[in-house]
Amino acid sequence: MEFSIWDFLATLLNFALLLFILYKLLWKKLINAMDSRKNQIDESLEKAELARKEVSETKTKISADIENARRQAREIVEQSQRAGEEAKNVILKQANEAADAALVRAQEEIEQQKISAISDIKSEVAQLVIMVTEKVLAENVSPEQHKALVDKYIKELEGLK
Repeated sequence: MEFSIWDFLATLLNFALLLFILYKLLWKKLINAMDSRKNQIDESLEKAELARKEVSETKTKISADIENARRQAREIVEQSQRAGEEAKNVILKQANEAADAALVRAQEEIEQQKISAISDIKSEVAQLVIMVTEKVLAENVSPEQHKALVDKYIKELEGLK
């Protein structure tokens, strides 16, 4: 193979002409397509970064909301426990007051029955004394015997109290 300068120059001229034609016809379209692709990639990266930030913010907000919900749940449980404790105390207080009132009523009733029983006994004793006195009077009793019997019955009555 021989090397000819004219062949070389012709090939170089053809190559330069091809480059010139490609430059005029395709270069701007190629650069525009590459710039457009670069812009699309940049926009996609920006959108991805924004989406990542939104996800991060949303995750932080959700975590805060969950913590807030847990705190509210704890407060509700604590309030319920306090309300239950207060209700228990009120019920116990009312029950104690009712028991005390029932005890007082029972004691008053017992006292009334005691007083009634004593009154009945006194009445019966008085009737017995009257009966005995009538029997004693029916018999001839001397004043000393009469006085001794009355004193005896008075002492018995005092012992019943």
